[in-house]
Amino acid sequence: MKDERPSVSMKYLVTTLLLATVNATFRCPEALANDGARATELKAFVDWMRSQHPDWSMPEVTGSRLYLLEVHHCDKTLAAIQETKSIH
Repeated sequence: MKDERPSVSMKYLVTTLLLATVNATFRCPEALANDGARATELKAFVDWMRSQHPDWSMPEVTGSRLYLLEVHHCDKTLAAIQETKSIH
């Protein structure tokens, strides 16, 4: 009997697991101890995203970061971003 389930690529499975891990381990910047810890975490996030998605533009990386901030209800960080946007 032939298996009729759709095939799922290994790349899709790995990507899904990586994104689930990022989502599960993500912490709001305001929950970190200080500005240094926030800067270190942001750099690690951007470096990791660039290594996982070398073809992504910076707006795509930033968009994924904003998505995580929204999903995790990082209201203080989102408010600070909005305040910065209104200055420019």
